[in-house]
Amino acid sequence: MSETVNLSALAFIFGVGAFAISLICVYAVIKKPHQEQEQKEIEKEVEHDLFSKKNIFMQVIQILLWISLVVSIANLLSKIF
Repeated sequence: MSETVNLSALAFIFGVGAFAISLICVYAVIKKPHQEQEQKEIEKEVEHDLFSKKNIFMQVIQILLWISLVVSIANLLSKIF
C-alpha cells in the first residue's frame, strides 16, 4: 500500500507540474513582448485567430495536461481513501 501511495503522490506531483507548464505556455502565448505589439494590424489578427494552428496546438496540450492532472488527483484520492 505504501508503494501505491508513493506512486500516486508522484503522479500527482507530475500532474501539478504539467499544469504549471501549461499555464506558463498559455501565459507566453497571450503575453507578447513589446516588439511584437508593433507589428502590422493584419498579422495581429492572424495571430489572435482562434483557429490558427498555434492556438489549436496550445489548446490540445492544455486539455491533455488538464486530463492528466484530474486523473492523477483521482488516483491519489482513491489510494488515500
